[in-house]
Amino acid sequence: MNAEVGPIEVRNLLLVTHGEAEPARLIGVLLNGSEKEIQVTLSDQDDEISVTLDPGEQYAFQEHPTLFESADEIPGAVADVTVTVGTDTESVQIPIRNGSLKWLEPYLPSSTSN
Repeated sequence: MNAEVGPIEVRNLLLVTHGEAEPARLIGVLLNGSEKEIQVTLSDQDDEISVTLDPGEQYAFQEHPTLFESADEIPGAVADVTVTVGTDTESVQIPIRNGSLKWLEPYLPSSTSN
């Protein structure tokens, strides 16, 4: 899933989970193409995540474990997520995957993740 919201580029977002209503880890990248610090908020029906990016920063969720408390759909479906940057918002659909693809196994949330 890719999008542009204001000066932020959203690239390759996925949610990785064991199943519906289970914790879901976000992977992908945010790119701040501006020369100022920017806060990006991603939200679904019941969760909200905010990240502050420095000017020109590339923020990889793979390097910064970030969880939604629960996946709203089953793996194989898509999650409706709103990306907000200042007054700009974009509704996107992020694919939900499980660990059936070997490269995603390391990103599955453990039962002890918060």
